[in-house]
Amino acid sequence: MAAAGRQSKMLVVGSGITGCISASMLSRAGAKVTVWEKGGGVGGRMTTHRHPNDPSSHVDMGAQYITAYNRDEYDGAFQRLRKDTFADLASNGILFPLVGTIDGERSTGDAHYVSRDGLNSVAKHYLRSAGIAPQTHHTLSQVDSRHDQALCFTASGELHEFDAVILTMPVPQVLALKGSVTISIDPAILAKLQAVTYSSRYALGLFYDRHVASTWTAKYARDSPALRFLCWDDAKRASSSSPSPTTSALLAHSSVEFGREYLETDKAQVQDMMLKAVERECPHLPAPVHSHLIRWRYSQVTSGYPTSPGVEVLSRQPLVVVTGDAFSHSNFEGCLYAAQKTTDIVLSALGMQ
Repeated sequence: MAAAGRQSKMLVVGSGITGCISASMLSRAGAKVTVWEKGGGVGGRMTTHRHPNDPSSHVDMGAQYITAYNRDEYDGAFQRLRKDTFADLASNGILFPLVGTIDGERSTGDAHYVSRDGLNSVAKHYLRSAGIAPQTHHTLSQVDSRHDQALCFTASGELHEFDAVILTMPVPQVLALKGSVTISIDPAILAKLQAVTYSSRYALGLFYDRHVASTWTAKYARDSPALRFLCWDDAKRASSSSPSPTTSALLAHSSVEFGREYLETDKAQVQDMMLKAVERECPHLPAPVHSHLIRWRYSQVTSGYPTSPGVEVLSRQPLVVVTGDAFSHSNFEGCLYAAQKTTDIVLSALGMQ
C-alpha cells in the first residue's frame, strides 16, 4: 500500500485489451499506472499489421471483430458498463458495425463491430484517453517482495518497485516468472492455474496491390485441414460512405489442428503451406506483394480458470493479481469483465475505494 499522501504506483504487464482497459480504469481512479509490453506494439491478440509501404493498408491478425452478444449473463452493473463501453467506442469513431457477410456463421442475433484503423486502435484508445504511454520491449522476468512493495525485474536486468502488479499475459507465462511471489503461490490456486489451457494457431496476412472482389467478406473454411477462417480486411471495413478500395488485404487463420501439429515448425515453411492452402481455397488470386505470419502459441482459452472470477490474487502483500480472458470468457466482453473485477479488487486492497 502506498504511504499516506503518495499516489499508488501500479504496473500492468501486457498491453492486450484486458491490460489496456485495466490500466485506463486504474489511472482514472487516481493511480500512477505503468504498462510494460514485451513486444513492439499494443493490442495483444487484437493486434493489427500494416503494410510497410502503405500504413492505410492493414490486416487484423488476431480478433477479426468485436461482438456485442445478444444474451444476459452478467449482473446489472456490468450490463450498464457494457452498454456504456460500446457507446463510448462508437461515439469516438473507434467502432462501427460490420455490414458484410460471414459465410458459415450461425445466426445468433449478435452484433459484430470493426474499426477503420484496425482493432488495435481499441487498445490504443484506452491508453491514450488515460494519458498512458506504454513501455514496449519490456519483458517482466521476476517478481520479488520487500515489505509491501513488489520488486519487478525486466529481462534486461532493470529493477522497479510498485505498490501493485497486474499480470495480464497468458497463464503459462505467469507461471514461468521467477521470484518469491510466484514461488509462494497458494497450492490450491497454483493447481487451478496449471489447469488453464490454450489452443495454438497461425495467422497469415496477405496484401495485394489491387482490389480483389469477393462475394463474401469472411468465411469459415470447413473443408481445409490447414485453414479455419478467412477474412478480407478491406471488405469488412467498407461502408456506404467509404471510398472504393484500390488494394486488398486477406487474413487467414489456421485450424487448431494445423497449429498444434506445426507449432514448432520453421515459420517460413508454415507460411508456404498456408499460402498454398489459401490458393486452393481461393483460386485465381493474384500474387501477394507483402505477407506477414504470426504464431499464436496462446490463441484462445480452451480450459479457463474455475468459476470465471475475472481475477485471482497471487499475493496480498505486495499485491499481485492475475487476470485476462482465462478468468472470464475469451472475447471482448470477457476482457471488459475481467478488467472491471481487477479494478475493484486492486482499489479495495489498496484502500482507494
